[in-house]
Amino acid sequence: MSIEKTLSVQKREGCGKGPAGRLRAQKLIPGVFYTAKGENLPVQMAVRSFAKLFSQVGRTTVFNLEIEGDGTHPVLIWATQRDPITSRFTHIDFYGVDLDKPVKITVPVEFTGVARGTKVGGKLETYREQIQLMAKPLDMPAKVTIDISGMDVGTTIQIADVKLPEGVKAAYDNNYAIVSVLMPGGDDAAPPDGDPRYHYHIAADPHIVLDGDGEWKGASLLKAFLSTPLPPFPVGMFGIPLMP
Repeated sequence: MSIEKTLSVQKREGCGKGPAGRLRAQKLIPGVFYTAKGENLPVQMAVRSFAKLFSQVGRTTVFNLEIEGDGTHPVLIWATQRDPITSRFTHIDFYGVDLDKPVKITVPVEFTGVARGTKVGGKLETYREQIQLMAKPLDMPAKVTIDISGMDVGTTIQIADVKLPEGVKAAYDNNYAIVSVLMPGGDDAAPPDGDPRYHYHIAADPHIVLDGDGEWKGASLLKAFLSTPLPPFPVGMFGIPLMP
């Protein structure tokens, strides 16, 4: 894989609110380029050029930063600042990378498909919309796609279950849940790991009949049962319920 995008910038003279404000009035964005060696260089760029590039590369794709009078450097967008009212970019930080060394990047997660368990009354609960990955800059994916169509009620996809491209690994100390299909009528907490009560597969139960679309024919009955309150027991002396 090779670097496809390039952003041209110029060295910036003067720092502080005054010079930065004058740049913004000229439709320029002040920024800083941090080299892989820890050095920093103030730069400036056109608003339109940066906005177009950002829409294409986001924070996960490496590109070339062409600095007038200082050559071309492979970089990632490290941080952006925006005006809270107009949402216009007000400052950009670029981070120089070594293409042969891994970097840690936060990457968005995209869920595809419709979880099978939601068709029988289960509730889809997502816990993470982003995950941290480790990879060389050119191997870093722009996003991670997770197919949830095969998830039954009571199942969970954890970070250790996610299939990643070659050369990419998830950065974590403890395994954690990304998405679950909760039991009908259950609470919103993530299912405890290793508890067999939360790993029941409806499709594997021979007593449950699925129709041609994979829908459980008794789903409507289950929903009606769960939504019907139990009648109160008769109460005897001292407020003690009388069991039937």
